[in-house]
Amino acid sequence: MSLQDKVKQFQSAFADATENVFHFPKTDMAAPYIVWQESGANTLFANNSTVEQAVTGTLGYYTKTEFDPVVDTIQNKLITIGCVWKLISIVYEAETGLIHYEWKWEL
Repeated sequence: MSLQDKVKQFQSAFADATENVFHFPKTDMAAPYIVWQESGANTLFANNSTVEQAVTGTLGYYTKTEFDPVVDTIQNKLITIGCVWKLISIVYEAETGLIHYEWKWEL
């Protein structure tokens, strides 16, 4: 699968998780929303050549709802598309009143 196909697959996986899904942060986003971006790649080499490339990135989910079921939906979608992932933080942002979940992922 090409690099662009992997990125497009990631985008489409979350289209129905919540109404607002953005590739890179935007201004004036209304909660709840998902923001994701790729940050690089891990590459497998053999015989002085690239044989496999995995895209890496982060995904953030912002919500005002405590125990929001969308969090489980996001994690299930990461599993469904074959991502390796890790939930790295859950933070309440007092200045915005939002709960921010953040995952690192690799596809």
